[in-house]
Amino acid sequence: MTDPINNGNRLPGTPGLTPGNAGKAGGSARQDGAGERLSAAGERPAADQAAVSDRLQAVRQQIDATPEVNRERVDALKERIANGEYPVDAERIANRMVELENLLND
Repeated sequence: MTDPINNGNRLPGTPGLTPGNAGKAGGSARQDGAGERLSAAGERPAADQAAVSDRLQAVRQQIDATPEVNRERVDALKERIANGEYPVDAERIANRMVELENLLND
């Protein structure tokens, strides 16, 4: 590991790690839980980080563009309920509640 304050000189207790050989020293690179290679400092290569960052940014934009509530559907359901046109299947609701409970207990 290098010390950015001292112009890249090695830090005490980190023999052999300089900017030019980080991650190259005798098998010191390792893999994360997903099997991706990490440098000796536990970091992904910059290109991988950029790709992940781009994907996360795209997902974030999609999430931000999606409304939290589908107003049209909510209004239509409210109208059907008010008019007595919305059928309630008690058995289906009970089954779904049991499924949810089972998922939460697993």
